[in-house]
Amino acid sequence: MMMFQNTTSKSPVEDSSGEYIRLPIGQAFDTADLHELLKSNELLSRKERKLRFSLSGIIMLSIILLVALYTQRPSDLQCAKQLSSWSNMWDAVEFYEGDFDNAFAHPSIYRGPPTPEREYAWDRLWNYGTIAVSAEGIAALNKTHRGPHVTIKSDADDEEPKYGALVEVFHQLHCLNLIRQYTWLSHYNINDTSLIYPYSLHEPVEARMHVDHCFESLRLSLMCYADVTPVLVEIDETIKLGRRADFSVHHKCRDFDKVTEWMVDHAKHLNVDDSQYQPEKNWKDVLKNGGGHEGHF
Repeated sequence: MMMFQNTTSKSPVEDSSGEYIRLPIGQAFDTADLHELLKSNELLSRKERKLRFSLSGIIMLSIILLVALYTQRPSDLQCAKQLSSWSNMWDAVEFYEGDFDNAFAHPSIYRGPPTPEREYAWDRLWNYGTIAVSAEGIAALNKTHRGPHVTIKSDADDEEPKYGALVEVFHQLHCLNLIRQYTWLSHYNINDTSLIYPYSLHEPVEARMHVDHCFESLRLSLMCYADVTPVLVEIDETIKLGRRADFSVHHKCRDFDKVTEWMVDHAKHLNVDDSQYQPEKNWKDVLKNGGGHEGHF
């Protein structure tokens, strides 16, 4: 077998991949050893190429996934639906971001003693009737065990009945309005037709019950949503305290006008006969039985 001695400092040999390998100095090789070395180097080169290709593919796939995740982020509406109870009014919900206009003594149509304009403005905040809820909606709200539920007039049929429901935001605004009226109760006169008289406050026991219910409803809602937006404190050397809270807080809000527009188009009437309605006289029994109250149904 032919033998040779590598006596040069640089002995490049070309393998089948077209790359050169360097033989160790001073080491004898026969042709079998040389072919084995070339074969090993060729296999290594293939593995390196596969590894580089795989790494490139992984990097490209990662970039594509990151771009897809960024462009397919859930919208504010999708997040709100995910974090809220079921409702068939989500189509009406749009969001905007800005600061409240709420300085401590800021004038507003909603502040101050009763006037015809003020009573009308408050009434337009909440008095929109009921909405239709399907049987599937009742199940989604976990209320199937509470029935039977009152149907609505326009969609009441035996096969697919729809049920009447108030909307929570309007119930809350009704409650806020009632508490406001209660604080100005001496300004109302049942014979004054220029004001929207709060009939549910006419009877003292009912009035106290109604107001207490509204306090509780608003307390539960405020604690449920637990707004954690910071209310900053500003230096103000023009006042005795030397500082004041900035109540014009920055918020991301649902567009209330869009919600009321939806209600105008979709409000329903309960399938009930109120012609024989008589206000309860024994309010202790109403309280004991957890009965409803005027203005809520």
